[in-house]
Amino acid sequence: MSMAPLLALFPALLYAVCVGQSAAPSSAPVVAAPASVVVVDHDDLEIRESCVLAFPRAVTDPDGNGVVRIVADGVTIDLGGATLDSGLDRARPDLFAGLGIVVAAKNVTLRNGSVRGFKVAISGEACDGATFERLDLSDNSAQLLKSTREKEDASDWLYPHENDRGEQVTQHGAGLSISNARDVTVREVRARRTQNGIVLSSVHHSKFYDNDCSFLSGWGLAMWRSSDNVVCRNAFDFCIRGYSHGVYNRGQDSAGILMFEQCSRNVVALNSATHCGDGIFGFTGREALGEKPCPSSKLDFDANGLASTKSSQDAWYRGRGCNDNLFALNDLSYAAAHGLEMTFSFGNTAVANRFVENGINGVWFGYARDSTLIGNEFERNVAGDVAAEHAQRVRLWKNTFRESRVGVALWDDDDPGLAKLAWTVVNGSACQDNMVVDNSFSSEPTAIELRGAQRTIVARNAFTSCARTVAETDIPAGSETATGRELAAISPDGEKELARRLAALDTLPGKARPIGARAALRGRDKIVMGAYGPQDPAAAPPTKEQMP
Repeated sequence: MSMAPLLALFPALLYAVCVGQSAAPSSAPVVAAPASVVVVDHDDLEIRESCVLAFPRAVTDPDGNGVVRIVADGVTIDLGGATLDSGLDRARPDLFAGLGIVVAAKNVTLRNGSVRGFKVAISGEACDGATFERLDLSDNSAQLLKSTREKEDASDWLYPHENDRGEQVTQHGAGLSISNARDVTVREVRARRTQNGIVLSSVHHSKFYDNDCSFLSGWGLAMWRSSDNVVCRNAFDFCIRGYSHGVYNRGQDSAGILMFEQCSRNVVALNSATHCGDGIFGFTGREALGEKPCPSSKLDFDANGLASTKSSQDAWYRGRGCNDNLFALNDLSYAAAHGLEMTFSFGNTAVANRFVENGINGVWFGYARDSTLIGNEFERNVAGDVAAEHAQRVRLWKNTFRESRVGVALWDDDDPGLAKLAWTVVNGSACQDNMVVDNSFSSEPTAIELRGAQRTIVARNAFTSCARTVAETDIPAGSETATGRELAAISPDGEKELARRLAALDTLPGKARPIGARAALRGRDKIVMGAYGPQDPAAAPPTKEQMP
């Protein structure tokens, strides 16, 4: 990945992030007393003290509340390098049921082993301060896909838009599910031959690093109402469904990283999310849009406590979204659809990411507001590099665009359904006040396409072998593009704010280097779907039952 544009701006910072700093000398080892061994040979086993678990035989969970339940705070549970197995038919992961291990206490450490054959391998519920580490959560629930290599089946589409009652997990399962928690650490978790890796609901101030949840048929990491988290140095590659190379590329709402319903202030950095439906799929959410009622507790009521005022409703929707997230130094290439999709949201920054050969766009920024794309590499994205309909105050600065149909497309059009939603009424729908400055465009039929865009600033860009540099249509009178006047691409205050946000990268945890680790698999032609998900070239060839 070429980082020249960003390296020129932040060399010391990026050197520290990419190369790492030497670790402090470790203290002398502490010899702990040997832990007791608890034999797991039946369902509904409660754990109240630190121990090592042993699994002499398979155990199912017919009542659906967990084979093992950890209910005491502060304990450490070691799986001893062994596997809790339901014993259900591994050839039918669509029939897996129950929960393997449930963590229902705080400050628990669960580590060192495998769980397989369940709808959800491990579930953490209100488990503040928990650590999940060195776990293999492969071979858990996965839907039997009806799409074949010849034809897509629309019933395979995922629907992640509702989850306040845990629908994402109950419908689609997970390797690791965590809900209503904070200060959680998840590291060195692996998942294969399953549908979803890590699924979060209302998880905040937590860290997810050095994980590899790849070759899945749903989501590597799914986030719902989850904010202020760090997601770094993970591999979420080949999280894909709805794809047949050269026949159709839908993605069907699969994603390396899913961010739905007001996920804000997350740092997402140094991850590889290639060959997915979307590399990162962010959507503000139905509640934030006004497709479902906003919480009445957030509204002001009249003196009689009977009705909220329209002004308080407007205030709640104003600025609502998946906001102020930082996406830095990720590889978001070879997606069926988009490398990064982030819609109806404010203040997001994407810096020094790689977007190559995505099936539709590198970035889809529908209704984006006050967001920045800086120092990113775009190349050979099928429909175009950056598509931003109805965008406002979006800045594209020092990016490189090569060999795609369109470099940057900014436009306004009729969206009558969306125009009526509370979010759009309050936050506006015009495409206006965007900036395309100091970028490099090479071998693109159209470098910049503006349709109905108002007051766009286009300046100091370099064009090489582009048939059209700036193509403008339907520009309202008095709102023409500014191409020659002097401007400050990013104000000094803006540069300071960007540097402040990037400083978070200097202390990222972890040591994995997933970007480029699967370079031999570059290209969407390497996506080969089976009956339950994408095939892992490093795994054994699929059986007849696993073929579509």
